[in-house]
Amino acid sequence: MYNSNERESALAFLDAPARLARILCKLDHESSAQGYVTISQEELARYTGLTRQTVAKILGRWRRLGWILTGRGRIVVLNKPELVKIEGTPGF
Repeated sequence: MYNSNERESALAFLDAPARLARILCKLDHESSAQGYVTISQEELARYTGLTRQTVAKILGRWRRLGWILTGRGRIVVLNKPELVKIEGTPGF
């Protein structure tokens, strides 16, 4: 997923939504089914250094905006350009 330098840099310089957007974009890019990511909120929290509650709050906001759909252990990315904007880096 992340190497240790990428993770440390993300934790030090990115806010919570940017960290979450970065990992979702990375997972989406690596997925064989583009737009479909299989991961739990707990795993997202662990990878991003956030609490599960913070992850749930951010995902809920993005769901209400229509950027993602969530289900048990999976996320469907509907609007990757918005996530890339939040992430603050060029797309993958």
